[in-house]
Amino acid sequence: MVQFVQPTPGYRRLSMKVFVSLTIVVCVSLLAGLSPSNCATAIAAEPPNVLDVPQLLQQQMVENVKGVELLRSGEYARAKLVFRQCVLRIPHDMSAVYNLACAHALLGQKEDAFEMLRAAIKLGFRSKQQLNFDNDLNSLRELPEFAEILKACDEPAPAKSPGWNYSIKIAQIENNAFTIDNTNMVWNLQSRVMQVFMDVGDCGKERLVSGAADGWGDSILSWYSAGKAAGNVGDLYDNHDRGHSALSLSKFPQLTPIRFGPEVQKRQFDHGPQRLFLFVDAKPEAKPDAKPEVKPDDKPEAQPGANPGANPGAKPDGKPDDKNGRQAADKSASEGVVQVDSTLRVSRTIVLGNSSTALTGSAFWRSMPRLILNSQGGAELLTQHYMNNHIYVYPEHRDHDPGHDESAGWGDVYTANTPFYFISQGSSGSDQPFLEALAATLAAFQPDTKLRLKQTGLMASTLQMILRRCNQPIKSDEDYLSGLAHPTVFDGTQVDPTRMVQMAQDMKATEVPPVTILKLQHEKLGDPQRDYFDSMPSEVALTTPFAIARICNSTQYWREMVVTPAGSADVNKRPLSYKWVLLRGDPDRVSMEPVASDPAARRLKIGYHPRRPVQSGSALESNRVDIGVFAFNGVYYSAPAFISFYFPDNEVRVYDDQQRIASVDYASAGKNYVDPSVVAERNWRDEYHYDQQGSLSGWTRIRGDQKEEFNADGQLLVGNQDGKPPQAVKVVYQRSNYPDGRPYISQKTSE
Repeated sequence: MVQFVQPTPGYRRLSMKVFVSLTIVVCVSLLAGLSPSNCATAIAAEPPNVLDVPQLLQQQMVENVKGVELLRSGEYARAKLVFRQCVLRIPHDMSAVYNLACAHALLGQKEDAFEMLRAAIKLGFRSKQQLNFDNDLNSLRELPEFAEILKACDEPAPAKSPGWNYSIKIAQIENNAFTIDNTNMVWNLQSRVMQVFMDVGDCGKERLVSGAADGWGDSILSWYSAGKAAGNVGDLYDNHDRGHSALSLSKFPQLTPIRFGPEVQKRQFDHGPQRLFLFVDAKPEAKPDAKPEVKPDDKPEAQPGANPGANPGAKPDGKPDDKNGRQAADKSASEGVVQVDSTLRVSRTIVLGNSSTALTGSAFWRSMPRLILNSQGGAELLTQHYMNNHIYVYPEHRDHDPGHDESAGWGDVYTANTPFYFISQGSSGSDQPFLEALAATLAAFQPDTKLRLKQTGLMASTLQMILRRCNQPIKSDEDYLSGLAHPTVFDGTQVDPTRMVQMAQDMKATEVPPVTILKLQHEKLGDPQRDYFDSMPSEVALTTPFAIARICNSTQYWREMVVTPAGSADVNKRPLSYKWVLLRGDPDRVSMEPVASDPAARRLKIGYHPRRPVQSGSALESNRVDIGVFAFNGVYYSAPAFISFYFPDNEVRVYDDQQRIASVDYASAGKNYVDPSVVAERNWRDEYHYDQQGSLSGWTRIRGDQKEEFNADGQLLVGNQDGKPPQAVKVVYQRSNYPDGRPYISQKTSE
């Protein structure tokens, strides 16, 4: 069988040239010449709506995994039904087609198995190694048809990737707005975004630059009239709450709004978090009798950073390792997604957006930033937004309020600090001061400076730096290099648009800020079977070039990590120096030591942190440690890249004088809030024991009046009768759900 492997969360750097080439993929016709009666591959005349493709791929992944598990457990007939449905859902999913062949072979249905293998060959399957060593195909190897399949693997693979054919219509401006719908977009599997193609150009140029009565509005108007400011020409505005808290475009007439068509609205992708779309500027260039291609309008060397980090756990080709040693199929379920008949010139565009919404009324209440960040693929999407000049503002609602209970507030409940968006203190409408300040700042840049930032994908990071550096309490670089300038959530009353506008106007194209890019070099994570008891590893919250975050479930007192910013970049090739700053946390429990082999890198050592005020004297408390990394090019510091460590609040840990874990009480602290999408509940208390040499010998688990003994390897000790030594039994931890959906951990023995 081919194990269906979900891509490991992480970041793949795409230069603009590579970025667009992954999007524009020429397709061939879907499976042809297969018998629907035998292999259930009847093909729909029309592909699915492109807006439904991400959900279909997610469902396909889940079902493929289910089918593989059924094959492993010997339930071949059930597996065949699952893979048959997968092939019906996505006929060009080579993994599903191949795995259906395996199910047929294991059931002794040899003719059907060969039919599916031929289908996989037509889709581009070429792995002789897979065919020769896959035990699922043992019943076929001595047959002459198998030799024919092997011979077919020597033939060239199809020149064009199989997939659904879509015709893309580039959205045009009408009535001073863009209306985008399913016909203007395509799902980019590699980047995990829905790319929207729009003829942005210099839209808004014919309109007045500013209608604001504020003093900064007069400054922008004066600069623009003199050709010293770019205005909001070509800037897009995405209101994602259906006008609930929309920016007044009368103050910024050149901003061009994005509106959403009926297909987007029907699926409610126009409301709530913007976790789907990446907007790009596209121009058609007819080129008869030539292969479709994309011409970037900026050079690859203008990209921010040459090596911002690889996908952790991935092979050099970007595919995660299959730990079972199986080779995945050569093509994934949906590599081919769109047919393009002309050359496209695609470039980044600037998008300012907001959504003054939140999830309320369930166990999974949360602000939009927390929803996006802690959802599958959220970190990758936010990274794409950050690299491609998309900046959004969301209110915190109830995620960042003083207190430690439901009546007042739960403190800062975010598990990570990031530079991907701005979070406003408050609820609906609290985003407005940020939207106005950011729109004005965009208008104030000198034309060549703004073009430089736009083409290199540095606009979002530069706006982050400007707002933080110009916030009212921040008066110096020393203030900027402190936790005061980099809270999780910002107070709108402290935003200073006048300073922001002036800073943007003063910025020269040859002096734009650098971007800090992190690469994780080493870390040791806890063992989910022994250190924190879970069904799966659950300490990695996110690993991106701009933010790294860990959930500190392990009971080890110290955590170590080696991180380097050496891949950071200055587009003007200025030399860089770096500042490592503890923004939040106890200085006595954090060390950042230089690494001899890499002067820019630091070996981080983070001790256990109980809940504490976010800053000295603050009423707001947090369970998180934040470290900021800043690149300096001699003129400007970069926006921060963050490294965060979150210690769950629903447990009470006690360490002895040697910093060994003495006890962890999960039950009594269960009333404290933790994000249920990140941390599962446990209902016991563990008391740890050590031998005379100081090594862990085991622990006692207490639930009410019940006690259980475990050895140092996490095995349950049972028996201990009639003087016989107890038997060590392996324990398996499973995740289950309460009726409201919150997860909890249960244990059972494997025997």
